[in-house]
Amino acid sequence: SLDEGAQVALNGAVENAKQALGQVSGIAADVKALKQTLADAQTKAAGTGGSVDTSAIDARIASLETQLTASQQKVEQAAGALAGEAQTSAALQARLDALETKVQDNAGQNTMALAIAATGLKSAIDRGGPFAAELDTYLAVAPASADAEGLRTAATAGVPTVSMLASQFGD
Repeated sequence: SLDEGAQVALNGAVENAKQALGQVSGIAADVKALKQTLADAQTKAAGTGGSVDTSAIDARIASLETQLTASQQKVEQAAGALAGEAQTSAALQARLDALETKVQDNAGQNTMALAIAATGLKSAIDRGGPFAAELDTYLAVAPASADAEGLRTAATAGVPTVSMLASQFGD
């Protein structure tokens, strides 16, 4: 999978390569036709015993050969760009794979979240007030436990603190 920018660049390089290949094919056909025309003219000239001026045809062939060379260079550039995009794509894929591995390796994060939620729940219980929010947080990260669910009944009112209990008893 490529990101959008790399995909656009890759598609552009492929399109340039296709255009250059089409130009090369067209120029090759033109050169072949000119060579045939030249050969026909030479055959005709040899048959009549005279000479034919082929300078215009020679100039046209030279022009087409120049265009062919330019098109070949474009094809080579497109191939180079395509290879560069392939390397970039491979590097991006490697980075993405490494990132996915890090994201999927969250065992330590779950343990840390459980410890933080348990500490928050203990502090809320020790405070003596309602602790429903802390209990919900703990239950969201903790494995299912009947003991933790048993706290649900006291979560809205809270658990009396030691000092609260002591004040309820006489000397």
